[in-house]
Amino acid sequence: MTMPREIRHMKPRHTPARRWVTAAIAKALAALLIPINAYAVALTGMNFAATPTGGVQLQVQADGALAPGRAFLINDPPRLVIDLPATDAALPERTKNVDTGPVGTVVVVPGEGRTRLVVNLVETVKWSMTTADNTLLVMLDAPGAIPSAARSPTPAPAPMARSAGPRLSSIDFHRGDRGEGRIVVGLSSPDVQVNTRPQGGRVVVEFSGVGLPAELSRRLDVTDFATPVTRVETRQYAGGVRMEVATGGAFEHLAYQANGQYTLEISPVRDDPAAQRNVKKAYSGEPISLNFQSIEVRAVLQLLADFTGKNLVAADTVAGNITLRLQNVPWDQALDIVLKTKGLDMRRKDNVILVAPQAELAAQEKAELEAQKDIQELAPLRTEFLTVNYAKASEIARLVKSTGGGSLLSERGNVTVDERTNTLLVQDTADNLTAIRSMVATLDIPVRQVLIESRIVIVSDDFSRDLGVRAGFTRVSDDIKDLMAVSGSAQATDTIMGSALDNLASSGQPFPVEVPFGPTFDRYNVNMPVANPAGRIAL
Repeated sequence: MTMPREIRHMKPRHTPARRWVTAAIAKALAALLIPINAYAVALTGMNFAATPTGGVQLQVQADGALAPGRAFLINDPPRLVIDLPATDAALPERTKNVDTGPVGTVVVVPGEGRTRLVVNLVETVKWSMTTADNTLLVMLDAPGAIPSAARSPTPAPAPMARSAGPRLSSIDFHRGDRGEGRIVVGLSSPDVQVNTRPQGGRVVVEFSGVGLPAELSRRLDVTDFATPVTRVETRQYAGGVRMEVATGGAFEHLAYQANGQYTLEISPVRDDPAAQRNVKKAYSGEPISLNFQSIEVRAVLQLLADFTGKNLVAADTVAGNITLRLQNVPWDQALDIVLKTKGLDMRRKDNVILVAPQAELAAQEKAELEAQKDIQELAPLRTEFLTVNYAKASEIARLVKSTGGGSLLSERGNVTVDERTNTLLVQDTADNLTAIRSMVATLDIPVRQVLIESRIVIVSDDFSRDLGVRAGFTRVSDDIKDLMAVSGSAQATDTIMGSALDNLASSGQPFPVEVPFGPTFDRYNVNMPVANPAGRIAL
């Protein structure tokens, strides 16, 4: 600023040649030292149109003549970056949704002395750029015009894959170099919302609004991998897919999502704090290039928010300028660099990132904790009866009101035991009652038991068995006549035979053979009877 003024007041000396050189130097320095905010032109509009060959034509309008810009192409991820010098942005919106041909969105990033246009592409395509007065024309060919060898190694999904319903495509488990368990979940869409939270001795991951193939609905036993993870169970529920990762012992977890892939790392807790500080943080965001001189921090945050499509809120106290030159750096690492350089910090709440000075965030969190404590002290007390089925209510009550900072009761809470019905009478706030109810449901389970049965059979040899038989046969015959009778006993047989013989005698035809029948006649050849026969037959 002062250099041209000093040159203007320099007195010419010696020759006209020296005066010409001095004037040329002054003119050049004046051109280089133009105030940063003195833009020549401003961008006022942006339009696009599809070409008959499947490409896209971008047309950018300005309120004055545009200087030739500089453009370069990034292959991974595919982007076309155009820098327009001495140009400001007066557009009503900084992000233009195109979704036509190879172009997804166009992001306008104003900087110090220039404006950058970032054209997000589906895949790397051929392009051309021309400047005519106040109009910038960018022509992009249709997707597929460049051979596959020249395209990005990770092209965007095909339209068919975009239209398919979101789902989990794969679930893999690996063991890391530091003994951590790494669960890698493939997602059919990078826009799937994932909620990760620790719950007791496990980590619960919920994938909202996605489907689960039948072959992935299973339980994985990964105990043999020697990691903190013992079991991974994935199930479908009404709102999406829930994954429960069971662990053994203390653990730390790290979750990140990028390019349609969700990764959850469960690592053991390191006792040495210095070892924790030396652990390198993993960044998984898409690469981004930033090259700015004394740009506002708020503008950089806006650029990162537009680049990632995330919701970002910056506090009013975020101010100052920063100079950046980053080439193909993950966006989350670039954000950490900006925050640490300016003494800022961030907090994530669902899908919103809040950026503010560290002291301000700490003060807000402290105020929230104090407010929650005041609310808990003023919250009304409620009474609830909890029936204990398997454990002893007195033991559960001792755990509920245990000392040493582990009590689930508030300062105003109370628990009483009814030994007769094995019931807990708990009086506390609603939040504490929920925690106590959850603990009782977890601990009040039947203990596994082993049932041993024995059967004793006593056998003695002082018994007897009777087996007897009485067999005999009676026949009366002459040359042509036979008499044969069958009955249930010898006495009945004698009666039948006697009656038959009497009938023969009365008819005048006496039987030629005299047979001595009678009650005392013993006709048995074998006579070894038993006292109580089961049955009798006589022939």
